[in-house]
Amino acid sequence: MTDEQLRDLVPEDAASLAEFRRVIGGGLEAILHTSMPAPGDVEAERRGETTFDGQKVEKLVLRRKGSGEAVPAIFIKPRGWNGVVIVAVSPADKRRLFEPLVPPHERLNPLAQRLLERGAAVLAPDVLLTGEYGGDDPYPAPQDARRHGSYVGYTWGYNRTLIGNRVHDLLTAVAFAGSLDGIEAVRLAGAERAAVWVALASALAGGGVERTVVALGEAPPAFSASLGVDDPDFLPGALRYGGLPYFLALCAPRELRVVLPPEADLDAVVRAAYEAAGARQALARVEHGEDLLEWIAGSP
Repeated sequence: MTDEQLRDLVPEDAASLAEFRRVIGGGLEAILHTSMPAPGDVEAERRGETTFDGQKVEKLVLRRKGSGEAVPAIFIKPRGWNGVVIVAVSPADKRRLFEPLVPPHERLNPLAQRLLERGAAVLAPDVLLTGEYGGDDPYPAPQDARRHGSYVGYTWGYNRTLIGNRVHDLLTAVAFAGSLDGIEAVRLAGAERAAVWVALASALAGGGVERTVVALGEAPPAFSASLGVDDPDFLPGALRYGGLPYFLALCAPRELRVVLPPEADLDAVVRAAYEAAGARQALARVEHGEDLLEWIAGSP
């Protein structure tokens, strides 16, 4: 019955796309228990700055007004900024932007340096339990399942999941980027398992994100039925709403690049949504190794 309902939702035109967004988008917002804040609802506390490779690096803590949450972040804006901010999330730590040198100094990661050379700014947040939040392991060992009692809903029916919190933090960072003076476009990028967090954030961000790179690569299938209830990416209800393909379809008509291994392809529902939105050219499947730097960093 569920599969039949999902098939009936696949959009064919503007009207059915609107209904798809109402049902799937509403479901995703409910199961993640988050939404895109208005730019003015996010504030930044500046914790100092330094210089690497001639670039000014700001340390920030981002938070939604009225909340006690805090999202550590690094912001690098190049000279000759083109108005683009790339919110880049790592499955481990925002300090992936840097590489160690001997003696113990640091320099910018070559990938980050290439983005800056093209005029784009980079905002790298530490989402929950990564970096300053919890060390270097974004996939903590399964916790004692006894906390769930005899029913997992005792935990996840009342608390936002870990992946929900990570998407929540990403949306906070996106809203902050959208509030900057001189901003022209906010873009979102993530690789490996962080690509799934980015896909969900982009699905809920609406016009807050102009372009998205979801570099799944060899990441395990998102929301597989084989995931245990203590898996960091466990998300109750995800498969009921079609899983990752249906959530990626919510990005239409905004520009989207999905990096997949050679044997994989985009699900038909994603292509259908972009067709229904009249935005076929905004969607592309990319193979691992193809260079997207110009596309993600270039001027709007």
